[in-house]
Amino acid sequence: MKKPTEKAVKLLNHAHIMTLATSCNGKPWAAAVYYVAYKGSLYFFSSPEARHILEGEGEAAAATVHENPFHFQEIEGLQMEGEITKAGLTPTAMAAFSRYVKRFPFLKDLFALKNLGSLAGFLAAGKPKWYRFTPETVLYLDNSEGFGHRVALEPEDLFPDEG
Repeated sequence: MKKPTEKAVKLLNHAHIMTLATSCNGKPWAAAVYYVAYKGSLYFFSSPEARHILEGEGEAAAATVHENPFHFQEIEGLQMEGEITKAGLTPTAMAAFSRYVKRFPFLKDLFALKNLGSLAGFLAAGKPKWYRFTPETVLYLDNSEGFGHRVALEPEDLFPDEG
C-alpha cells in the first residue's frame, strides 16, 4: 500500500483543476482553475479582475484538488490553506509556464503559438496573468482508509525531486 504522501503527490500531478476559495467582508467565493504543480506552488492563469484574484491576492486563501470518482470510497483530495500571489518572471515561474503549456495542449487553440513561446511574450500579449497558490497547510483526504480519513502533510513533501 502506498503512503499518504506518495498518493497525494500522484493526485497532485494527475488532477488538472484546483478550486480556490477566498472571502471578503464575510462573503465566500470559489473558482476553479487549471494548474501545474512546481517547486512548492501551484501555478495558474487568471484574469486580474477575477473575484478570486481581487479578494485573494496576498491574502489567506484555501484550495482543493480532487478527481471526480463515482463511489464515496474512491474520494481522495487535497485540502490546502495558503496564499495567492503573482508569479512574476522568475526562472522558477518561467519553468512552471513551460510545464503548464506542455500539460495543457488546448492552449495552442486558444492563443497564438508565438505567445506560448515564453512567459514574457504571453503576458505582454495582454492575456490572463500568471499567479501561484503556495500552500502552508495541507491535508490529504482518502476515503479508501475510512470515511473522512485525513492526514496532515508537509507542503514541501508534495513537490519531491524537482530540479
